[in-house]
Amino acid sequence: MNQQKISVIGCGLVGSLIASELSKKYHVTAIDNDDKKLSSIPQFRGNTLCLNVFENKNLENAVEEAALVVLAVPGFMGFEILKKLLEFGKNVVDISFFPEDAKELNEIALTNNCFAIVDCGIAPGYSHMVAGRYSVQGMTSYKCYVGGLPFEQTPPFAYKAPFSPVDVIEEYTRPARVVRNSKACVEPPLTDYELKEYTKVGILEAFVSDGLRSLIYSYPNMEEMIEKTLRYPGHLAAMKVLLDGGFLDDTGPSPTPLEFISKLLFNQWKLNQDDDEFTFMSMELKGNTLDTTLNVFDRRDQKSGFSSMARTTGFTCCAAVEEVMSNNFSDKGIIFPEKLGENENIFNRVTNYLTQRGIEIWEDKN
Repeated sequence: MNQQKISVIGCGLVGSLIASELSKKYHVTAIDNDDKKLSSIPQFRGNTLCLNVFENKNLENAVEEAALVVLAVPGFMGFEILKKLLEFGKNVVDISFFPEDAKELNEIALTNNCFAIVDCGIAPGYSHMVAGRYSVQGMTSYKCYVGGLPFEQTPPFAYKAPFSPVDVIEEYTRPARVVRNSKACVEPPLTDYELKEYTKVGILEAFVSDGLRSLIYSYPNMEEMIEKTLRYPGHLAAMKVLLDGGFLDDTGPSPTPLEFISKLLFNQWKLNQDDDEFTFMSMELKGNTLDTTLNVFDRRDQKSGFSSMARTTGFTCCAAVEEVMSNNFSDKGIIFPEKLGENENIFNRVTNYLTQRGIEIWEDKN
């Protein structure tokens, strides 16, 4: 085992995979405030630490000896924890997908001579690496369609949440930033509807969502950039009823409508351990001499029990960790995944890391 020490904070669906995978090679400490999660990490070969990272000096003490920290907590707490880690001078790979602007932490990272690779999952994450790779090939239009879905379509939502349901609901309430006609603009969630048919997964509906994040700033000269969420037909109509009816409103006295409806949705959307499900992503990439589609497909690993979203998100994160631990770049500050993708060697190694673990990635020339 490599004796370099890594701390993984947050051991939910994705964090537990990351801890398990990295413990095959590195000395890993898995940190969570739920001892049950820590004790149930499959095939884990490291140490566990049950604590609340927000209390006193718990966080600083917990990561003191770590050469790298992986942050895999829900988005609503990610920004504050990342800020503290950078203040401690810790290098971080982050998949918390917090709503705040990560660039606000750049000076803190530079001052403390450290870095954070943020949004380092599947989408955002590998999707951004693809954008970075094709941007150097003259890409002017980027469209990403992505979703994680159960194979069984159970009404009324035909959906199960393969990651934090709190983060899922934000896809339906957060305005979406897109680029159209070379101009960045903001559009309402659950709009720009279309039906798409894919060989692997059949007919799905797509609607605009706020997944571009840093791409808007990284590539300001792009003519078009859009990310859309994929769901089974009928899901959008059900969610629009909740949105238009005010049930996703998070204002007013507690319990807010969102707090109330969330409990019902979480029960409806609970992804059981034996539910067969898949993650599918299709990126349409165009330019003057470029017209291709890059696809990613994965399904639950029945042997390990890890969901496809945990696998695609977690393995992308682990691949980035491997680049860090192998000293393949020396940047400081806040680093977005597209910057890794611009490096052809790093992009190829990350892609190989995913395919070697059974994730299907293929290109369709148009």
